[in-house]
Amino acid sequence: MSHHTQATGSVRARRRRRTIAAVAALSTFAAVLPAGLAQAADTTAPVVTIIKRPALVKGTTLTTDEYSGDPEFPAWYSSVDASISWSATDAGGVCGYSLYRQPAGDDPSPIFENQMVTKYTVPLGEYDGTFGGGSFVTTSYFVTATDCAGNVSAPASVSARMQTIQDDGSTSLFPNGTLTYTGTWTASSCTCWSALTTRKTTAKNASATYTTDFVAGQYVGLVMATGPDRGKFDVYVDGARITTVNTYSATKANRKVVWVRKMGAGTHTITIVNLATAGRPRIDLDAVILS
Repeated sequence: MSHHTQATGSVRARRRRRTIAAVAALSTFAAVLPAGLAQAADTTAPVVTIIKRPALVKGTTLTTDEYSGDPEFPAWYSSVDASISWSATDAGGVCGYSLYRQPAGDDPSPIFENQMVTKYTVPLGEYDGTFGGGSFVTTSYFVTATDCAGNVSAPASVSARMQTIQDDGSTSLFPNGTLTYTGTWTASSCTCWSALTTRKTTAKNASATYTTDFVAGQYVGLVMATGPDRGKFDVYVDGARITTVNTYSATKANRKVVWVRKMGAGTHTITIVNLATAGRPRIDLDAVILS
């Protein structure tokens, strides 16, 4: 072997030794990194917020059934669909939500678990005899969030109940506000109406006014009939015109929620004024509902 070949082999050997030593040094350095420089495990759970009150949904249908069994003093159970929604914050990101339903006095049961869902439609009812508890029973819904490291939040909950004020101002629960009429209105009876009756008018500027005390975030809705022969009316809140509602539809439908509004705290007045639309002057007021 020539001197040149021996020198070349020695250089290569020294290079390999230096490379191995450098890798070993890096490995040793990584092994002795201060704990503060290593990535810390995520142990912080998400924080969940949920809507304070279920949101009534325009276009849904009010259901109504007599539950007292006393024809002289009937009481009516009403229910309607409403929407609840929620959100969560977490530095590492949220990877799923779980929603549970808990009737008063009962154990919670899951609606879904670990899904990326932030909105859900739930039934609001005045009373549900399937789980007892009396007329003031409420159903709670609570949600938890799980972050991408597996930490689970504390639950956030909302209690869901509604109240129906019938067209004559009566309620199945405690009295709530006043409902008055001006102009020509007549009562109409049908098993298709909420609590079997509705108020109808074809008179221009005939009005109905509902006044009550609201809490912040509470929803109010108007339940009316829609159909080919139903007309338009204006809605006023505390004397200010808010919108015009058209109760026309190609097919007839009863107990429809035709208008919804989220209210601020305090005493508020909601008035509807019939516009007596040409060719279809009639409007009906079947009920007012509150979340």
